[in-house]
Amino acid sequence: MTDLVERKVSLTREQANFIDRMVERGEFKSASELVQDSLEKTIAQESAFESWVEREVIPVADEMLQNPQRRIPIALGFDRIEAKLLRRMKAAE
Repeated sequence: MTDLVERKVSLTREQANFIDRMVERGEFKSASELVQDSLEKTIAQESAFESWVEREVIPVADEMLQNPQRRIPIALGFDRIEAKLLRRMKAAE
């Protein structure tokens, strides 16, 4: 079993009520379980984001630094992204 460490946290009334409702409905056995589950999901999301940055963002940024002639104005970049998203949305219909 993982070592557990007690922490004191402050919550808004709304947050505390939400935790109580989730436990009462049986979604979680305890407030601690809900917090642990939420933190595990947050850690997984953070890890996925960091991996994406390392795999996708940094190589493109490095490429742009090495080949500045390939840079385009940000407005044009957003226009291209928007057009690509619109094409995908239409294809999905």
